[in-house]
Amino acid sequence: MLNIINYKIKDSILKLKIIFGLIYFKYNQESFEWCFKLFGIPLLKNIVRYKKGNFYETILLLFLPIYKHNIIYKFQNRYIKLIYERYPGHDYYFTFDSGLGEIFLTLLYFDKIIKKYNPKNPLIIFKSKKLNDIYRLFNYRWKSIVDIEYNWFLNFENKYKDSTFIALLPTTYFNKTEKNMQKSKIHYYESLIKHLNIKNNITKPLLKIHNEPIIENITKHILNDNFVIIMPNAITIDNLPQDFWLKLCKKLKNSGFNIFLNITSMEEYIEGTFAIFLTIPELAQLAKYSKAIIGLRSGALEVISMLSDTKSEIIYNDATHIQNPMNAKNMMCSFSIKKLPFINTNKINEYIYNSSKEDELINDIINSIAQK
Repeated sequence: MLNIINYKIKDSILKLKIIFGLIYFKYNQESFEWCFKLFGIPLLKNIVRYKKGNFYETILLLFLPIYKHNIIYKFQNRYIKLIYERYPGHDYYFTFDSGLGEIFLTLLYFDKIIKKYNPKNPLIIFKSKKLNDIYRLFNYRWKSIVDIEYNWFLNFENKYKDSTFIALLPTTYFNKTEKNMQKSKIHYYESLIKHLNIKNNITKPLLKIHNEPIIENITKHILNDNFVIIMPNAITIDNLPQDFWLKLCKKLKNSGFNIFLNITSMEEYIEGTFAIFLTIPELAQLAKYSKAIIGLRSGALEVISMLSDTKSEIIYNDATHIQNPMNAKNMMCSFSIKKLPFINTNKINEYIYNSSKEDELINDIINSIAQK
């Protein structure tokens, strides 16, 4: 008997062939895209594209679009069902998938936030280990895990069976905040407090920053007592030319400073520096021994500035690849570290990068560090 129906699933893709492929159907369970072919011709198919915080499905009949609608609910439902089944037994699931700075600030108030829901057995879910490491600095008793499934498209509150999923920082919040920043120049910390509906009256918490052996080795055996930390990378803000960091390091070395370079790739290594990638807790500990931290405005630099009392030289640049692009001046207005809690503003200097004034910027930074 001829096998006229062939059916298989591989890597979340379902394929169905009938009569040796004369009738063909393909379905991607991850992207929700599908295609129906007859005699090798795509008779009916869909295309799913992301745009401004939503997923839109366009259905095509013989390559001509005939219907378009938002299917973000499919992605939301799939994630919720997957997590519910993967980690059963919790009445609340709090999911986090955003920048270090926003999450650190949110965690400052997390005990007040979570009490609003009165959970019996909550689970705190982070998209990456570095975010979970930040959570573990706090002395919170609620269990946390790392799960790499994307969850940024969830609504603020999502119900499923007997459980509730809370995404305190959904994509819609960031889109709205960026637009408000462009219009009213509101600071993002002010916007965050308003979004979380909490009062800005926090005291500095006692965080669990342990003495790591690697920091002792770096400070005693590699760097002298006259070193600076350079953090050249950011996610939101456009990176600076590598040549700028080369010139800055050369000038710092000529001024007698040792340099610790915190980088994620050795392609960014600068000769004459000590380079390695440290976690946020490790960097916060190392910063206590340094003369200054120099870096591009980032969530990591933001957290370290709040955790330590070290002088910080912070550079702002344009942010051209975010959904609502902003220039460097607006970025400094909306994300100034001086306006965050626990910041000693006397030890924070902020600069706007200008490619035509690099030498002037470098001199200003070195003169600032040299001052006691």
